[in-house]
Amino acid sequence: MDCAKLIAAMSTNPLKDPKYFMGTLTLTLGLASVPPIIAVPTTAGTGSECTIAAVISFPEEQKKYTVVDPKICPNVAVLDPTVLAKLPPGMTACTGVDALTHAVESYVGEWRNSMTSDYSLRATSAIFKHLRTCYANGEDMAARQELLVASFNAGVAFTRANVGYVHAIAHQLGALYHTPHGMANAMVLPHILDFYRAGCADSFADLSVAAGLGTRQDSNDELADRFVQATKDLIRDLEIPTYVKGFPASMVPVVAERALNEAHGNAYPFSQAPMKYMLELGYPVPVYMTQDQCENVVANFVDPSAPSGSKL
Repeated sequence: MDCAKLIAAMSTNPLKDPKYFMGTLTLTLGLASVPPIIAVPTTAGTGSECTIAAVISFPEEQKKYTVVDPKICPNVAVLDPTVLAKLPPGMTACTGVDALTHAVESYVGEWRNSMTSDYSLRATSAIFKHLRTCYANGEDMAARQELLVASFNAGVAFTRANVGYVHAIAHQLGALYHTPHGMANAMVLPHILDFYRAGCADSFADLSVAAGLGTRQDSNDELADRFVQATKDLIRDLEIPTYVKGFPASMVPVVAERALNEAHGNAYPFSQAPMKYMLELGYPVPVYMTQDQCENVVANFVDPSAPSGSKL
């Protein structure tokens, strides 16, 4: 769907290089037109059927760039669970945790509001209730439908409230080592939850209650710990890999630096693209991460069999 969004933009602006559209509000500020978009998600999922964002890979640069513009938000989203009936369990798992990541990062971030919070919590509740079912029995159409709606709700939440360090790190693993986005998010999410834990107890408590892990009679610290552990248990039960194939320890600082540049709004150097630099606000993370802290997180995804001195 992200590719379709860019194709739609280019169809009415054919002389523009794809790179032109990257960044925030490029289409709006350039007064560019975009034809109507109808999105039919084939996973549950990215939530792209209801977002103003598209993430595009540029293999020649080994980077992923984001288009953020209301003009690429689909006009219609068709949520048909039968499309997902034959989706393999592994893809069901990874894309389901992608949706959970959207729900969590949009809820703990500094840009959330009452509307996005409601969507985030509803998505979290449904994902914890139905993802294991879809993983075990992909032809359960009732569960598939619930998960599709959850993915949509998480998309509505993060298109306004944005994401955070999970996505920033996952984008680098995908760009450099072709790790599928949902899988990368699922690898990274537990470690970022641990990093956020001390500063996000109240938010994690809300998510815990939404996930059915306790009630308001429990302390926030207890609820927060349950949410972190339940998320780890879910990802373990879904049998998602814990490291990136071919990722050597020597590349940890590079991945961390690139991730922080994205998260902190430094994806576009001022000297090369001053307008994009000024419009790039970064991610509204609830706890600031340093280079050393990011390297400590990224080191968890090193391939034990990768030669220690290798690069790419």
